[in-house]
Amino acid sequence: MTETDDTTDERTDTTATAEGSDPADAPPDDQVPSEPRDADGSGSAQRVTLRRVLNVLGVLLLLAVVAPFVVYAVPGVVGADASFVVLSGSMEPAISAGDVVVVESVPPGAIAVDDVVTYSRSDEGATVTHRVIEVDDTGDERVFYTKGDANEDADQRPVPASALVGSVVLTIPYIGYVIQFVGTRTGFALLVVLPFGALLVTEVGSYLRRRRHGDGQATERESPAPVRTTAERDASTEAVAISSTDMLLTLGVLAAVLPYLGFVALQRESALSIGIAVGFGTAFALLAGVFISARLRERSQASGTRDSAVPDRPTAASDGGTTPEEER
Repeated sequence: MTETDDTTDERTDTTATAEGSDPADAPPDDQVPSEPRDADGSGSAQRVTLRRVLNVLGVLLLLAVVAPFVVYAVPGVVGADASFVVLSGSMEPAISAGDVVVVESVPPGAIAVDDVVTYSRSDEGATVTHRVIEVDDTGDERVFYTKGDANEDADQRPVPASALVGSVVLTIPYIGYVIQFVGTRTGFALLVVLPFGALLVTEVGSYLRRRRHGDGQATERESPAPVRTTAERDASTEAVAISSTDMLLTLGVLAAVLPYLGFVALQRESALSIGIAVGFGTAFALLAGVFISARLRERSQASGTRDSAVPDRPTAASDGGTTPEEER
């Protein structure tokens, strides 16, 4: 369709010239708005769409990487109550060492044979995740007999209902290794302090560059603005609107989640929960700063545009008449 439009334009121009129209009346080439195109003929709208798709894919990838660690640190986001790192392979192949089990507190009466439960050993203070192979209701308290899937024999001691932590509702593979590494000083520095420090430095540098760029634009407001095509104006307006909406929505989600993350960090006092709370708090502060800065810059630019759009009042010129004193 683009080639057809161009051909039509050429025929129209040729016809107009043949009919005797003055070519000087046509606007110069540097004032005729044209759609920006790449070497392959694609317009700026395609570049904006591709950039938006890549941004969305990047956000989805980031969420996919971060979500398992958020579930471990804050199991309440999936309706659970606790989470544990599996240290042995007694439940293989269903659950392997290095996996994370997310546990929901349930009443003892809801536990049945073949359920995978987590219970605590009172003498050792450790937790065990095994499968229920038998339930005994004959005594005063319900008792469960458990066994690891990879073990040949059942556990030696039955598990009383009072020792139950809950039933396993979700297993997240492999992230237990990362969580254990984060618990060390080296891991905490590499996986928490360093990334968020780099993010902080990057955002501060970006903010300073935008501010200097805004000051430079403010000093050049008196110069005529370049002619912008319709596609460029639409792409710019759409990008600003999407960015503002996304930032506002993200700020709302962070503001709702941050208090709970802080509470969990204070209760669990683990390196991962504290790191996630600090990371979300840092992201909230940086995003809020960027959002406020963008709003202030938009208002400043809008004010400058209104000021430059007000025309100067014409000065009254003398018509060559005489004043009453001259007539006398």
